[in-house]
Amino acid sequence: MTRPPPQRLLVHVLASAAALLLCLALLRWTDHPWLLPSLGGSCVILFGMPRGAMAQPRSFVGGHVVATVTGLAFHSARAWFGGPVEVWAAVAVGVALALMALTRTIHSPAGANPVVVFAEDAGWGFLLAPLLPGLLVLFLVALAANNLPRPWGVPPWPRPLAHRHRRATRERRKTGTGTATARTPKADTALAGAAHRAGSAHHAGTDRRSDAAGITAAQSR
Repeated sequence: MTRPPPQRLLVHVLASAAALLLCLALLRWTDHPWLLPSLGGSCVILFGMPRGAMAQPRSFVGGHVVATVTGLAFHSARAWFGGPVEVWAAVAVGVALALMALTRTIHSPAGANPVVVFAEDAGWGFLLAPLLPGLLVLFLVALAANNLPRPWGVPPWPRPLAHRHRRATRERRKTGTGTATARTPKADTALAGAAHRAGSAHHAGTDRRSDAAGITAAQSR
């Protein structure tokens, strides 16, 4: 892993702080006015490793949603069946990991969400606050910070934009090559006409040279 330039390190600091402070400001308007701890880990992934699979929206959003729903489901199941909280929370983390792997949405900070659900004795409103505002704010800040001009940012982000950019570049190059080498029927006709005229001129020149040689031979006799 290469060391980022100083400008990018400054973006790491400012973007992470801005994202978390904006989340906190937004959550103060809800019934859950404190941060979801795993969002701090998500800042490390989004801003520190923006090219990685876990930093892409599918994993970031999907991983948090899958892990949180799993934690809430196990929390509800414990309310019905009872049992040690620690066992239910531990199994919930394992199941959340399996589901994230199955849906290709692994995002390591999200693995803490089931534990937080049990620790807070949270209900299904946990999805609306603090999860939803946190995901929205972090995604928007990452979209802005990661797409700053280099060396401040690492555009294009997310990765599908990079794939689209490379595909468009390849298509432009291919189109340019095709334009330079392709020949239309009209061009082929023009080339054929030019070749015919050149051949006719060559034959005419040959005939004139033959006539001149014949006249010279006759005069010498």
